[in-house]
Amino acid sequence: MNDHIVETTIEQPIVLRTPRLVLRRWEAGNELEITEEYQYGRNPKVAEAGGWPSYDDIEECRRYHDVVQARDPECFAIIYKQTGLPIGSIAFKTIPEKTSLALGHDPSRCREVGYWIGEPHWGRGFMPEALEAMLEHGFDTLGLDIVYAKLFQDNSRSRAVLGRCGFTYDHTEYGNVFPQLHRRLDEDALSLAAADWRNRKEQRPLAHRTSTSAYWGADPDTTSRPQC
Repeated sequence: MNDHIVETTIEQPIVLRTPRLVLRRWEAGNELEITEEYQYGRNPKVAEAGGWPSYDDIEECRRYHDVVQARDPECFAIIYKQTGLPIGSIAFKTIPEKTSLALGHDPSRCREVGYWIGEPHWGRGFMPEALEAMLEHGFDTLGLDIVYAKLFQDNSRSRAVLGRCGFTYDHTEYGNVFPQLHRRLDEDALSLAAADWRNRKEQRPLAHRTSTSAYWGADPDTTSRPQC
């Protein structure tokens, strides 16, 4: 039995379910979501690890939530079933068509995954659980060839999540610019190919069945990370 269930109809957006979580679209105008996201996004340890500054006021959070997140069909709120409240977010980001990827992969069949989770929920295995569901959605439903993830080189927590979910080192991007942080930072890119994901899936159960050039546009001065 597959514990990662994908639900979709013509009228209804995709919903991903795991033993403890529901991944679904953010809802524009949902004040409860906005309040929860604001509380987590005020924390610099959560925000800056994703390349964006912590929120100064809830109106900033509301604008981003309604205008960006809620309109993105591949950006999911991570809902903890026990409370029914969002505890984080995970999203696929498309890769520019002209990007030159290793092994000649078609950028339209690849994605970058980004995520965050509120600090009170760190260390409980929620992010690997959400990421496993997202990978199943990407490889089985969207038919992706490869999924990438980028992280700051000192982000050991995210590196552990990705390693747990089968990602391995792909390349390093030096001096990427993060305008909102007013900094240039080096990032490691990790990747997981569809074939490796399927081999891993066959070899052992998925989690919780009992996480010198920029490839993304090749211009380090324009590199940015979605606040997702």
